[in-house]
Amino acid sequence: MPSEQAIKNQQDIAAIRKKLLSGKLTYNDAADQAAPIIKRINEQARAIAKRHGMRPKLISFTELMR
Repeated sequence: MPSEQAIKNQQDIAAIRKKLLSGKLTYNDAADQAAPIIKRINEQARAIAKRHGMRPKLISFTELMR
């Protein structure tokens, strides 16, 4: 079951993507707004991977906007 933070991250990324696709944001502005969210997601991925002795699967802005 996803945590509250994971759900909030998904909603925030979806809102940024919607604005980008509708033309309300430029690509660079959307990337700037998404940067703190992506950082949180990647930090959590690193922590989980370390706990299980694996390499983290890090996410980029491009992957999230697809």
